Amino acid sequence: MIYSEGKSMASKEVKKKGKKDFYLYLYNFIKDKGVLPTNEFSKQRLNYYVRRLKKADLIRKKGYGVWEITGNFEELKKYKQVKKVNDDAMRTRGHGFVFKVLLKEILGWDNLEQYFKENFLPFKKIKQGLSITLRGHTIWLCSSSVIIYFSPKLSFFSRDSYSASGNALIECKETIRALERELKVSLKYGKGWFIREVKSHYADIRNCLADYYQRKGINRFEIEQGGKAWAMVDNSFNLLELETIAGNGDSKNDLPKLQMFLNDLRDNPTTLTILKDKAENDLKSVYGIINQQNEVIAKLEGQIIRLTEMIRNGLL
Repeated sequence: MIYSEGKSMASKEVKKKGKKDFYLYLYNFIKDKGVLPTNEFSKQRLNYYVRRLKKADLIRKKGYGVWEITGNFEELKKYKQVKKVNDDAMRTRGHGFVFKVLLKEILGWDNLEQYFKENFLPFKKIKQGLSITLRGHTIWLCSSSVIIYFSPKLSFFSRDSYSASGNALIECKETIRALERELKVSLKYGKGWFIREVKSHYADIRNCLADYYQRKGINRFEIEQGGKAWAMVDNSFNLLELETIAGNGDSKNDLPKLQMFLNDLRDNPTTLTILKDKAENDLKSVYGIINQQNEVIAKLEGQIIRLTEMIRNGLL
């Protein structure tokens, strides 16, 4: 009966506080006892929150009925932030991310294949080294770098490309931490990691230009410069997207430039035809002025000639 009272009190207290407090309660329970509070809550509810904490890489199952903490609870806020979508404000979708992590010399890195075999961890041999899957991402373990290919299903909705890039970087760092725990090594250069965003797409969703082409039956086309595509219209997900796709992180700088140009064009509408007509009208005005000047010069020349003749004839 005493245990039963404790059970109901804990359940009621957490229930009153809400989801965030249940996450924290579950996190601290595992931290203190190394097991799940299976007798305090329904199995269905417990499994739901355990899955969320596992996906955020905060807890891990060590063995039968035994669990351990693998991350800081504050990271749950960041994890949930990355997934959040607000259609009113979030007009930029970052996706297709690839990050490269440069490595220092790591003892035993050449024996990774043996480590995976001994610990029964799944991997694939590729030309560049080994390929594994972690947190839904494909990761290449190369001799001097780790390359993280984000899941194609993962998108980061934000107010602009820089915020979307920042949220993707949070996910990248969480993946690196998970990889370090998996391999029991540090991938840091000094105090931090050497990370580069080598590929990314940033899309302006519900874009007027994409909508214009979609109404013409064109759902996708690329814009090239020097033989390389740097932007494209894409309606693959029915989001009417205008995307910037240049490599090495340049795409996040290109999107605001493209947005600024289109906004200026909307506020100050013009076309090449309008510019051509204006130029032709300006040229006509210039030609008119030149003709008037030529007429004035001709008249002056006539007067000068008459004055010269009068001087010669002694009339002046």
